[in-house]
Amino acid sequence: KTGQVTFAIKDTVIDGVEIKANDYMALVEKNIVACKENKLKALKVVLESLVDEDAELITLIYGEDVTKEEVEVIEEYVEDTFEAELECVEGKQPVYSFIVGVE
Repeated sequence: KTGQVTFAIKDTVIDGVEIKANDYMALVEKNIVACKENKLKALKVVLESLVDEDAELITLIYGEDVTKEEVEVIEEYVEDTFEAELECVEGKQPVYSFIVGVE
């Protein structure tokens, strides 16, 4: 299963989700499921949607706008919240703050 977090460039409504410019969209399997004021909150929505009791590995590829401190916050959150192993990869991609794969 896959998900992404990306930056919203304009105000709109897509599939009933209110999108505000400069907020972060949480995408799960290519569907926008939420829009949050910061990328970590959006990522938490993605993870909560994708990770279930059968999940064994979460791969998190983080983009160029993500700080080491934010990665540490996410590592702690995943460790405290889920049973799956987390692998973080610095992808430095420009458009997506986070790309998530769950196996």
